[in-house]
Order: sequence, then C-alpha cells, then structure tokens
Amino acid sequence: LLIYKTNLRSVAAKAIPFEVELDSFDFFKKNRVVFIRVLANQALQEMYKAFQILMGSNLNQRYIPHFTIGYRKIEEDIFE
Repeated sequence: LLIYKTNLRSVAAKAIPFEVELDSFDFFKKNRVVFIRVLANQALQEMYKAFQILMGSNLNQRYIPHFTIGYRKIEEDIFE
C-alpha cells in the first residue's frame, strides 16, 4: 500500500492544474450514490491513463468522472 501511495503522489505531482466542468446530477443505483457528472476532458483522460499504468489490473473499471454528493446513507425509499 505504501508503494501505491508514493507512486500516486508522483503521478499527481506531474499533473498540470486544469479546470473541470460540471454537467448534471446522476446516480449509481446499486450503491445509492448521488453525484454530479464531470465532463470528460483530455487532462482527466491523461491522468486516468497514468493511474491505470500505475495500478495495473487493479483499475479496470469503467471510468465515470464525477463528484460524489451522497453515498449509501440515503434511505432507499427516498433515493429515487
């Protein structure tokens, strides 16, 4: 875990600051996560690729840039 933390810092240190644009609200129903979508851009894609290389097969999920605003503590009957 320590090596990942060190390597993550090195990837982050090389990143050039960039702006993100927020789009709309959405959710992951399975985990009851509410989030705001972040519009994809080249800087995000490059950072994600760098993390994929660093993490190897541990980062094979679908990439959905977002800001989480609610997570699991949202009661199921009011979630939707």
